[in-house]
Amino acid sequence: MMPDDSDSSLPSADFISHVTRLALVLATLGIFACSAIAGSWTPLTQRAPRTIGLMVLLSDGTVLAQNNNGTAWYRLTPDSQGHYATGTWSTIAAMHDSRLYCATQMLKDGRIFVAGGEYGTGHTTAEVYNPLTNVWTELPSANATFSDANSEILPDGRVIVALVQGTLKQTIIYNPVANTWTAGPTTNGIHNESMWIKQPDDSILFIDRLTTNSERYIPSLNQWITDATVPVSIYDPYGLESGPGFLLPNGKSIFLGATGHTAIYTPSGSTANGSWIAGPDIPNSSGAPDAPGAMMPNGIILCSVSPTPTSGNHFPTPTTFYEYDYVANTFTQVNAPTGTSLSQSAYIGNMLVVPDGTVLYSNDGTQLYDYQPSGTPLVAGQPTISSITQNSDGSFHLVGTQLNGISEGSAYGDDNQNASNYPIVRLTSSGGTVYFARTYNWSRTSVQTGSTAVTTEFTLPTGLPADTYSLNVIANGIPSDPTSFTVAPIVVSMPATVTEGTSVSATVTLPVAPGQDTAVNLSASNSTLLSVPASVTVLAGQTSANFTVTAPEQAGLIGKQAVAISAASSGYQTGLSYIDELDDKSAFLTVSPATSFNPNGLKGGPFSPASATYTLKNTGNFTLSWTAKKTASWMTLSPTSGSLVAGASTTVTVSINTSVANGEAVGSYSDNILFSNTTSGDGNTAIAASLTVNGSPAMVVSGNAVNSTGPGGGPFVPASTTFSIKNTGTAAMLWSATKTASWLTISPTSGTIQPNSSTNVTVSINTAANSLAMGAYNDTITFTNTSNSVGNTTSSALLIVDQTTYTNTIDTDPGWSRQGEWAWGTPTGGGGANGTHDPTSGATGAKVLGVNLSGDYSLTPGGPFYLTAGPFNLTGNAATRLRFARWLNTDVQPNAFATVDISKDGTNWTNVWNNGTSAVTDSSWQTVQYDISSVADNQSTVYVRWGYQIASGALAYSGWNIDDVKILGTTNGIAPTATLQRVLVPLNTATAVTLTGTDTNNPVQPMTFQVTTQPQHGTLSGTAPNLTYTPVNGFVGLDSFTFTCTNEFNLTSAPATVTLDVYANYSTWAASHGVTGALNGPLADFDGDGVLNLFEWAFGMNPAAADDSSISLSGGTIVHRGGLSVVVTGSGVNTQYSVLFGRRDDYLAVGLVYTVQFSNDLQNWVTSNATPTVMADDGEIQAVTVAAPAAQNGKPFGFVRLQITGPN
Repeated sequence: MMPDDSDSSLPSADFISHVTRLALVLATLGIFACSAIAGSWTPLTQRAPRTIGLMVLLSDGTVLAQNNNGTAWYRLTPDSQGHYATGTWSTIAAMHDSRLYCATQMLKDGRIFVAGGEYGTGHTTAEVYNPLTNVWTELPSANATFSDANSEILPDGRVIVALVQGTLKQTIIYNPVANTWTAGPTTNGIHNESMWIKQPDDSILFIDRLTTNSERYIPSLNQWITDATVPVSIYDPYGLESGPGFLLPNGKSIFLGATGHTAIYTPSGSTANGSWIAGPDIPNSSGAPDAPGAMMPNGIILCSVSPTPTSGNHFPTPTTFYEYDYVANTFTQVNAPTGTSLSQSAYIGNMLVVPDGTVLYSNDGTQLYDYQPSGTPLVAGQPTISSITQNSDGSFHLVGTQLNGISEGSAYGDDNQNASNYPIVRLTSSGGTVYFARTYNWSRTSVQTGSTAVTTEFTLPTGLPADTYSLNVIANGIPSDPTSFTVAPIVVSMPATVTEGTSVSATVTLPVAPGQDTAVNLSASNSTLLSVPASVTVLAGQTSANFTVTAPEQAGLIGKQAVAISAASSGYQTGLSYIDELDDKSAFLTVSPATSFNPNGLKGGPFSPASATYTLKNTGNFTLSWTAKKTASWMTLSPTSGSLVAGASTTVTVSINTSVANGEAVGSYSDNILFSNTTSGDGNTAIAASLTVNGSPAMVVSGNAVNSTGPGGGPFVPASTTFSIKNTGTAAMLWSATKTASWLTISPTSGTIQPNSSTNVTVSINTAANSLAMGAYNDTITFTNTSNSVGNTTSSALLIVDQTTYTNTIDTDPGWSRQGEWAWGTPTGGGGANGTHDPTSGATGAKVLGVNLSGDYSLTPGGPFYLTAGPFNLTGNAATRLRFARWLNTDVQPNAFATVDISKDGTNWTNVWNNGTSAVTDSSWQTVQYDISSVADNQSTVYVRWGYQIASGALAYSGWNIDDVKILGTTNGIAPTATLQRVLVPLNTATAVTLTGTDTNNPVQPMTFQVTTQPQHGTLSGTAPNLTYTPVNGFVGLDSFTFTCTNEFNLTSAPATVTLDVYANYSTWAASHGVTGALNGPLADFDGDGVLNLFEWAFGMNPAAADDSSISLSGGTIVHRGGLSVVVTGSGVNTQYSVLFGRRDDYLAVGLVYTVQFSNDLQNWVTSNATPTVMADDGEIQAVTVAAPAAQNGKPFGFVRLQITGPN
């Protein structure tokens, strides 16, 4: 069992809570030398068309590779030198069902068998691929569940498959000749997640899941028998997984466990028990919880592993790679394809040994890698060629030894099988170009056959040039010695296809012109399907002759069938070519358009396009049945099957399944929509589908509001304020920051922030502030998430240009109260035992007030000692601050204290600054400012004091120096602002109204509220700001009153209006307009003007008389209350269409819903998701615009309608 994307410890979808994975088989051998030098990785020069999982070696030397969890397959063809790292990709036919982790075997006739799939639609189905016709054929139902089944090819060519159902001990056997299923023998223990290893005697060995019991299948008995006990556990107790396994050159087998243990098996060679020993543990606490491996031509095992599983992580990361040397019985770590490891679980990978002796590695990506092992191939594993003869049909018969190899090559376990223990024939021309023949019908499916003769048939590739070739037979990357092979066949040339009931012309061509008339004998591999003349004569001196291939009508032919035509003549090499006979009662499926379905949208939806329609047509002349399948749950298909008579067509709609798609995490989800012609297979089409869930950016702005003060002409403190903008979402975010005031500067003003990243924005007071008159200036800084508006934030900006209420340059002694070492005079620059010395003059002028103007403060404990200034009369002042120049050096608390305090009575003091636990070491004059408004505003007596205190253990510093003391403030403060508002009032219902206002003084002043005008159609009760409005009984419409607010500076705001919208439901509204009788319903037209009563209500019209009142907008645009207008902005590709209409102000309260829909064919309507924009409001009706969405299916929207829904 393999995990899905959301749960790394996925339980079985069937009936078990845990299943295992695979076993890697290794072994020890002391008779062959193995290199200890690691191999090297090379990335394939050409990326695969889509992500790749399972890989299978075809018998023609090409590699079939499956798109993970899909139906698509691709072919990797080696280059002209026979190498795969520089090979090329092409696309082959798609399977009928999608599959991920399934049973896979190469049949003896060269077809590929697949069954099941832990994920995908093929859970219970099987099919076979024929490379000659490029057709996948569904097999008869086995009425069984395969899922992630294991499988093996049997000696007679049948396939035994494990069933993932019931007790997990059942098997089933497929006969590819009869195309039938029969029940197989039951295993003794649970086979699910186990690794099966073919033994030299053709028995199949595995270890029962989560036990130390082993057993073998004996083909001659058709029975599983108990074998010896395993000394170690290879299954982890969490996911119940194991690793891959291999038969080694010495005939032993080793299983690589998820636990990190390995176990080595020595066979008995009979039905008697073999024996087990513990192998070496995998280094670095690693294990193989589902992991690929491959036995390389040098006999060393390349394997991938991960940390051993835990209860919390069944498939840990990273993946590392080792070579297991069966001679030394040791593991040696080697590099990963990129770096020393891969940040992924080991189960994601797949390996395949290919004929050039390298190992291909895929890991669910488009970039594959090729591993070149070190050393040379094992001599003991080398095939031999005894003879090659030509068959009468033009194919060839090869006899040799060890054509099946000494192992099955690659391994993974029950989840993937891609054994390659069959012969591959390679031909190298005299010029060095490499070709591969296609082998089939090999006599053995065994391993380690030794000196026993093995045979295989092979056909030459079409168009192979005449030449003398060097021919090798290869088994799992180990080539035989070359043998000379001359190709000078009779060439049979004919079209690729012939339709039954017709005939085509063909030609035979001899390598050289004969000296006399020469008969060439012709034959068809299936004379029932095709007929050719018994012979054709090539005249003397010529090289070719024509003949006719006839395809008689076949009642049972469906689709196409490959037939071989051979040409033989004495003294010449027999030629062979294939032609496909097509059914004239063709049932050919076409699917249009061929474009993929690729919806995308933000997490949570909506996704666009929401659906797509595909047209299925039978372009043949025979009725066909069709199916439409997919795997992904995020989309639906309708319908999913049907039949089409000749020439008929139908449509299938692919739609987003919002209940699933809206819950998908950010990422891309790929699938295929497979349209299958189940009658003949002709026209089977795979349409790619992918859902892209984009992250949603989200903005969070942090930072204090801008609040700067200073005297006319400046400077202003603080001079700048920094904000942090963070993107807490999952996609990149575009942002902007704007302001209105000329005295503010923002830097930067826009940018892009990646997920979980942030940037700083500085808002500064610029020189334009220096020319402002005394007063308070407000602005708003707007931070906008321009990607999706999530987190849009505003922050206030307040600049107070104040007057200097008090100033003292300290050039003369102010006579303030002084204690301790406080003194007035000229500093000498002394002191500085710690920190910095005293200044030698004031910030302006020569004089200062300071502590010991000749050096450091005294270390005699004492204090606090204060310099006290005041009283100051600050009556009528607001937003007061203390500003002075400071040169201070002091030890940390509690050794030494330095403080600034404020008082309004000289007795009760409030600290506004102290040195805390950090030393202060000014080396120049610093201008500092402290807010004292909470104590000093509007006070007639205000005192300021500077203090110091020395404790035992203090270090010597130069202490306080102050100069240029100022008290700043604004006279009489700032008037507050009353807040206007709109209140919805239900008919005949008393409704609470709370008055609000804003005071921008610092500190904020308490306010009182006063009603200045009364409402006209109701009464107010209560005490401001908490009032209750009671409308006159039966009144419907707008009412209002005004109010002001006053702060403690006795400053009063300008009046603000509270609009009272008294609304009624439909029936009350209709009655108020005299709409009675049979025509008083919402869908009737009382005044006969063609506008339904519901619309008259929704648009604010008079239902008792025809009217067309309107709302005017700036720029001269008119919105007619009862109609729609189209607004066009931009031009060319930037043209944007919007719809303009009227909407009641109280639509939410009365339950009206306005829905704008667009269409390009008056049949399919798309609802706009754009947010309506209110352009104008006359107090009763809003003028609203809604933007049209983008074009659909490449067509712009040409029609619009407004749907109005009333309350239930």
